[in-house]
Amino acid sequence: MSTRELERSDVAPLRNGGASEGRRRGWLLACGLGVVAVALTLVGTEVTFRVLGIPFKVVALASETMLAQFDSTLGWVYIPNSSQTQEFGDELRPVPMHFDEIGARAASRDRALDDETPTIILVGGSFTMGHGVTYEETFAGQLEAMSDSAFQIVNLGVQAYGTDQALLRLQLHFHEFNTKAVVYTFIDTHVTRNENYDRRILYPSGGFIGTKPRFALLPNGAVALDKQPIAYEDYKYWRILALIEVVRRRRGPPPTFDLTGALIQEMKRYVESNGAEFLTVHWSRTDEDPILRDQDLNLIDTALEAPADWDEWVIPGDGHPSPRGHAFVGELIAERLFPLLNGPD
Repeated sequence: MSTRELERSDVAPLRNGGASEGRRRGWLLACGLGVVAVALTLVGTEVTFRVLGIPFKVVALASETMLAQFDSTLGWVYIPNSSQTQEFGDELRPVPMHFDEIGARAASRDRALDDETPTIILVGGSFTMGHGVTYEETFAGQLEAMSDSAFQIVNLGVQAYGTDQALLRLQLHFHEFNTKAVVYTFIDTHVTRNENYDRRILYPSGGFIGTKPRFALLPNGAVALDKQPIAYEDYKYWRILALIEVVRRRRGPPPTFDLTGALIQEMKRYVESNGAEFLTVHWSRTDEDPILRDQDLNLIDTALEAPADWDEWVIPGDGHPSPRGHAFVGELIAERLFPLLNGPD
C-alpha cells in the first residue's frame, strides 16, 4: 500500500465517524426543538383555555351552591340555621327551605335536635333532601308526620351528594343521636358521582363550590378515602387535562358498579355494627336496571312497587320527584321500617 493510499484509509474512518456524530447531533437538536415546540404549544393552549374559560364556564349556579358552604370533609354542606326560598320547575314554584343547627333540612331553621329521642337518619342526595318540594311534602316530612313524634327524623340529604358523601356525613352525625335506623336513598347517577372528583367534569357549565371526596376500591373489596375536597379557589389543575376528562366521561364507557356497591355495603356494615336498622331505597323509574337486587340489602325498589305512571310523578321541567312521589315513597318506608322499630304488636 502506498503512502497516499494509507493516508486515505486512515482518514476515511474519521470522516465517517464525523458524519455519524453530526447526524446524531442533528437528531438530538431536532428532538429538542420538537419537545420545546410541543411544550410551547401546550403552554399556549393552556393559557388560551384559561382566558376563554375552557372547559368550565359558569352559565348557572346550582341550587346547592346558593344554599351551602364549602366543607373540607364533605365538599359542601348546607349553612346551619339558615333559610332561603328558591323557584323550581316550569311553574317557577317558590319553595322555602330551612336548615337547622347541623345544616339538616327541617320544617324550621330553629328546630332543636334531641340526642335522646329515638332517631331515624336519612342520607342521600337531592331526592332525600327534597329538591323542589316543601319540607312537609318530602318523604322526610311525611315520615315525621306518620311517626306521630315517636321518632325524630334527621334529614342529612344534600343535593348532588353521592354514596361516598352520604356515608361520610352519616359517620359524622350518627353518634350525636339515639339512632335507631338509617335510610339511604340510591339513584342511578350515584354510580357516576362516586367515581368523580370534580363535579364540573360532569357539568362544565354549572357553578359549584368545590371538589368532593373520593374513595378508592381496595383489592380486598373494602373502600378507603383517596382524595379530600378542595375549594375551587384553591384547586390547581391543568385545563387541558380537564377537557380530556370531560370528553372521556362523555364518550368513554360508563363506570362500573363495583365502587358504589362497596360503599353501600360499608354503610350497611357501619349502621348495623352500631345496632341500628339499615334500609335502602332504590328510587328507580323503570325496571330495566335491577342494580341493587343482589346486594343483600333490606331494599325498597320503587320500580317494583310503583304504579304504571310512576315516571310521570316528577316536577314538570325539573325531573325531581313531585310531592306525590315523595308521599308514595314515604308510605313504602313507613310500611317497611316502623314494624322493625316498633316490634310486634
